[in-house]
Amino acid sequence: MASFPPVLLAGAFFLIFGAIIYLVFRSARRHQEEMNRQIHSLGYKALGSPPPGLQTRVEELYQSPGEGQLVLENIYHRQELERDMYIFDVSDPRDGDSEAGREVFGVISSQLALPNFSLSALPEFDRNSPLGGLLEIMLDKVVSLAEKRFALRRVEFPDRPEY
Repeated sequence: MASFPPVLLAGAFFLIFGAIIYLVFRSARRHQEEMNRQIHSLGYKALGSPPPGLQTRVEELYQSPGEGQLVLENIYHRQELERDMYIFDVSDPRDGDSEAGREVFGVISSQLALPNFSLSALPEFDRNSPLGGLLEIMLDKVVSLAEKRFALRRVEFPDRPEY
């Protein structure tokens, strides 16, 4: 059985490790280039910084007032009729490297007439446990009472059970 010198083994290891890192970065760059090509083919133009109106609206949707500034990156804009359409990424610098949203689509228009609404996250609990089942029944009764009393309407999002 042949023995390889430790220097040769270490060199081979670093060469393979370097090749893997290169392939990962190259793949990520190609993905970003393809996405940019698709976005440009839809008529969007890249923006260097977020317009103040977009920044304000995103912060109103993602957080409570006074919580700090969110970071908008990779911003693309397209204007159609009286609508400003955007595609962007949102991150919260207070949460380290977390993304609040990736490839978010937003529309700002004076023509939109949406009702006033708010999203409320339900508390976390195990709905399958006996205590969790009881909590779910109580929560449902409280929400039903509030719906009747304040003329509210519940909207559930099956793919987002926390709301």
